Amino acid sequence: DLHSFPTRRSSDLFVSPGREKRIKEVPLESMKLLADGAFEAMLPYLAEPFALLGLCFGANLAFETALRCRDAGFVPEGMLISGNRAPHLPSQDNIASMSDEKFLGHLRCLGFIPQIIFDTPDLLELFLPTLRADFLVDASYVYNGTMTPFTFPLALFVGKHDSSTPELSVHAWRAYTTGPFVSREFEGDHLFFALYRDAYLESIKKELLAIIITKRSEERRVGKECRS
Repeated sequence: DLHSFPTRRSSDLFVSPGREKRIKEVPLESMKLLADGAFEAMLPYLAEPFALLGLCFGANLAFETALRCRDAGFVPEGMLISGNRAPHLPSQDNIASMSDEKFLGHLRCLGFIPQIIFDTPDLLELFLPTLRADFLVDASYVYNGTMTPFTFPLALFVGKHDSSTPELSVHAWRAYTTGPFVSREFEGDHLFFALYRDAYLESIKKELLAIIITKRSEERRVGKECRS
C-alpha cells in the first residue's frame, strides 16, 4: 500500500530562495543549484523508499535530483513526470526574455497565477523575480551529459492539448529508463493537473501502487532464485 512510501516531500524539506519564508531572497537561476539543494535536503531520508514527482520545469529538476540520488547510492523506486520536455531537448520558447508586460500577459493566458496576485501590485512585485527565475531555469536547461538509463519505472502524464510542450519532446522521456514506462494522457492543456486534479491524483496513486507491486514481485523473484 502507499504507506510504504514516506509522506515527506522535498518541497517540505527544501525551500529555495525566492519562495515562502525565503521570498525576499534572490531566486536561484540554475537547475544544478536547485537540484543540489533538493538532494541535500532529502539526503537524511533516502534510506526510506521514495519516488520523485516533477511538474512543469520540476520534471527536469526531478531528473537531476534522481541522478544525484543514484550517484550517492540511493535509487528512487520510480519517477513521475508531468508536462515538460525530455532533459536533452532545448526549450523552444522565449518567455524568459519577454518584457514584464508581455511576460505577465503570457502567464495570465496560461492561468499560471491566481487573479488576486494580478490585482495586488505589491504581491505581483514580490513574486515577479521568482516567476522569471523559474522560466529562465527551464529555458536555459539542457542535459548534455552521458548517462546510463535508469532502471526504475517512469510514468509520464501529459495534457492532450498542451501546445507549450510538443508530444514528441515529451515522449522522448522513454529513453531515460530501461524499466517499465507508462504514458497517461489527460484532457486539457499545460495545466491539466490543476484542471483535472482529482483524476490526476488518482493516476499518481495508481502508478505508485504499480511501482510497489513491481518492487515486491522482483523481491519475491530474487528470493526464490536465492533459495533454489
